[in-house]
Amino acid sequence: MFNNIKIGTKLLGGFLSISLMCVFVGVVTDFYLSNLGGNLNKISNVELPAVDNLKSLDKELNYLVA
Repeated sequence: MFNNIKIGTKLLGGFLSISLMCVFVGVVTDFYLSNLGGNLNKISNVELPAVDNLKSLDKELNYLVA
């Protein structure tokens, strides 16, 4: 099938297909990294303060019990 195609055309097709795959991987990576940034903001702004509050409540409870 590819025997009748010139070597330059084969090389160009190979480089173009690799380039398209790299662009696809870059777009998918950008999408997932943007989602990761949103999740990190949620963790640092919502969940970590809740953990700090629980630690302070535990400290106060231990103070009252002791």
